[in-house]
Amino acid sequence: QDLLQAADTQPQAWNALALYWESKDLTKALEFVEKAVALDRGHMLSFQIKGAMLLADVSLPEYAYSISHHSIQDRPEHASNEFFLANQIQPSLTNFEGMVDSFMAADRGREAISTAKEAISLAPRDYRAITLVGMALSTDGKGRDKATKTLKRALAMNPVGCLCGIDLGRAN
Repeated sequence: QDLLQAADTQPQAWNALALYWESKDLTKALEFVEKAVALDRGHMLSFQIKGAMLLADVSLPEYAYSISHHSIQDRPEHASNEFFLANQIQPSLTNFEGMVDSFMAADRGREAISTAKEAISLAPRDYRAITLVGMALSTDGKGRDKATKTLKRALAMNPVGCLCGIDLGRAN
């Protein structure tokens, strides 16, 4: 409450409350992040937080998915839109990661692959961008060989990038 008294017109305060409430009450957390978005539609972090919350753990009870009028089936679609809006404000690998994850969760493999390839144009030498392409390709049955090669390339660039190893196991 002290935070809101000091800065109730700033999106950062509402985002902080959203993150605080995320593990306790996802519905309330999303209401707070929506308030942050309403205050400043140019605040990229608000869109990123909202997108991440919409992609929250699928083991949550059903009622948590009716948050903000988003059903279980359409929340990855809405999440991809939030990351897209964040990316319009400022392109970043974090936004591309969110979009690719959203498309994969929505079984939209072609869009995931296309978006991951856009991330490569943003950061062609970044192992995370290359990992995104490999992850997206692994969702396509025909792209498994390409996915394996791509993930091995990303792993060679950063051997500590354990996500590459996990995704490499899925690609095989």
